[in-house]
Amino acid sequence: MLLNLQVVPAWLSCLPIRNDLVEAKIVHDQLCSMVERSDPVVLGANNQNLPQIISIFAEVLIAGNDLASETTVDRVVNFLRRIQQLLPSSALASTWSSLHPQQQAVLQSVLSPQPSC
Repeated sequence: MLLNLQVVPAWLSCLPIRNDLVEAKIVHDQLCSMVERSDPVVLGANNQNLPQIISIFAEVLIAGNDLASETTVDRVVNFLRRIQQLLPSSALASTWSSLHPQQQAVLQSVLSPQPSC
């Protein structure tokens, strides 16, 4: 467990992967799986890694299907929607404010209510 606690922050700091598009899709899918199951090592104590994970996911969304499969992109959006509902608004605002404007824009785009037909 100690090894994982040391490795995970280093691993997260290398994401998103941009130089190997095949590996990028695999790794970003794996990250998605880990956060979907609320892996405590990946999320960190008191969800301390969540802002970094949200930033990674924003970058994946900005890149479109280059860094993740369509299925993974859908899973990322669903995870972000769940986080939006679960996190207190102050924590969410703090996390959003730490993101770059392009990251904020893509998150706002995918998390805004979609008009019904």
